[in-house]
Parts: sequence; structure tokens; C-alpha cells
Amino acid sequence: MKIGIFDSGVGALSVYREVRKAFSKVDIDYFGDTLRMPYGSKTPEEIQKFTLEIGTYLVKEGAEALIIACNTATAYGLNALEKAFPEIPVYGMIEPGARLAVKRTKNKKIGLLATKGTVNSGAYDKALQKQNFDGKLCKVGAGLLAPIVEEGFGDHPGTKKFLETYLKPFTEEDTLILGCTHFPVLEEFIKEILPEVVLINPAFGVVEEIKNKMENKGKGQTRFKISGDIQNFSAVASKILGEKISAEFVEKVIL
Repeated sequence: MKIGIFDSGVGALSVYREVRKAFSKVDIDYFGDTLRMPYGSKTPEEIQKFTLEIGTYLVKEGAEALIIACNTATAYGLNALEKAFPEIPVYGMIEPGARLAVKRTKNKKIGLLATKGTVNSGAYDKALQKQNFDGKLCKVGAGLLAPIVEEGFGDHPGTKKFLETYLKPFTEEDTLILGCTHFPVLEEFIKEILPEVVLINPAFGVVEEIKNKMENKGKGQTRFKISGDIQNFSAVASKILGEKISAEFVEKVIL
């Protein structure tokens, strides 16, 4: 069994980590599109194109299931990828994240910290409506955070200052969706700023969704494939995962 997981960079590592814990034997192809990150500032048409290109590449490489480990790419590319590969299960981040948030909130006031692209898509609004959520959603688009994490400054004291500004609007919410896969890297800082708030990492919802649908079979191998700077990715990924990561450069995924 081989799973393809992809994102604009190191963000998908938060998803990869949880998938690997649940599926120790499956083979995983990880694709980080660092050449074209961040996705949050791209147009919907560009993001859909990137999603189709990477999904097609991973399927050609043998992926039997795909995880779009990027909220923005899920918002704009999930439906297109499902139509392109109807025979392959494709999982996104938004509906699993929304389900978890609805389960955990007690006061029906949910916060969403995401890229501007994800916020503007309205995808979480729709996903919460599908869960019959009748409470309040407070949304903040945080455009600077994903690039900060991508450059390896997720644990820098200065990053907390940015977070304090972005988190100010969340005054009533008891639950906060980390609506960008880069943001779990910032979880400790967020907990310090909002200690009473339940943080929702959609990766746990994805694993919950797939754990009874996939067999834990394979050689347990992972290949990290990158479209941009492999040295920076390898250094930041090694720091996030706590183990030495070596990535390989993939020159062409463009359709």
C-alpha cells in the first residue's frame, strides 16, 4: 500500500507524522511543493492546477490513496482531484477538521486560524454547515505564519509576537481549528497565548477517517520529494520530526 501526501512544503509533516503513527507499514510518497509556496496567496485557479499536477505525479509514482495535506489546496483542489481519479480515495483536511471542532466545542463558538486563501474560500463555513453547526465561527487569515514555519522559525521567540496579534480576535471561542498544516508546529506558543482553548489539528480527523479504510501493509518506506530547495526542506523537516530527513529533488510535475 502506498499513500501520496502533499503540501506546499513542510506543513504536511504534521499530517505525515500522524499517518505514520497509525500506519507503520505503508509506503508513503511525500511531496513538498516548496518552489511554489505559499499556496495561501495564490489564486484558486493556480491552486487547483498545482493540486492536479502533484496528484497526477503521485498516482503515476504508484500512490493508491492521496491526502491533500494542505487546507488551501483542499478548499480549491479536492473536487477536481476526486473527478480526475475517481478510482482512488482522496482525502482533504477541511471536513475532518470541522467534524472534530463540532465534537469538541461546548459553547458553539469556534475559531479558525488559516491562510487568507482558506478563509476566503468559505470552505470551513460549508463544512461546519454540513455538520449542522448552528454556532459562531470567527475566522482569521494569517498570511505570514506558514512562510515563517517554512524557514525554520516556528520556535523563534519573535514568532510568538506575530501569533499574539493574529490570535487577538479569539476572545470567546472555546475551540480553535489550526486551519493550515504548518500551524501545529506553533502549537506550544498558541497554548501559551490561549491556554483555555481546545486546539483542533485536522490531521487527527484524517487519520480517524482512513484508519478503517486502509490496510497497514507495505515496507514502511518514505520518500520525501521536493520541487525547490532540498537543503532547507531537509533541515527544517529534520527539526520538526526529530530525525534526520533526506529529500530528493523532483524537477518536473507540471502537466
